[in-house]
Amino acid sequence: MIAQVIILALSLVAMIGISLQGILFAVPIFQRMTFDAICHRGLMQMDQSGGMTDTIQLFLENNLSQAGFQNLVIHGDRSVTLGDEMSLYVQGSLAVRSLTTGLQMTQETRAFVYHNSILSRHLVTAAGMP
Repeated sequence: MIAQVIILALSLVAMIGISLQGILFAVPIFQRMTFDAICHRGLMQMDQSGGMTDTIQLFLENNLSQAGFQNLVIHGDRSVTLGDEMSLYVQGSLAVRSLTTGLQMTQETRAFVYHNSILSRHLVTAAGMP
């Protein structure tokens, strides 16, 4: 009877450890998806504006900061004409927790980088904005 209780207790500890590790493994994936979605939205705004503006930079900084990202580095082409390539580079870091083999929680900093380029579709005519 006591052997069954010990085996049950050890099995529960192992199942909890595996479950916790699975959750801690999945969280950075969702954080990566959030980071990429915010940066992609900024790149689409750059496409509409014809390049990086102060408003877009502020949008990226605010939304990424609200999502928990720190040490942000944002570079984007300022003025791009129709058909030229525009690029956006965003780098940020995020503190995440992980589980060691001794079932100890540790905190580490992970770097996230977004770098994408698209062709500008922004057309400026002599009459002004279309």
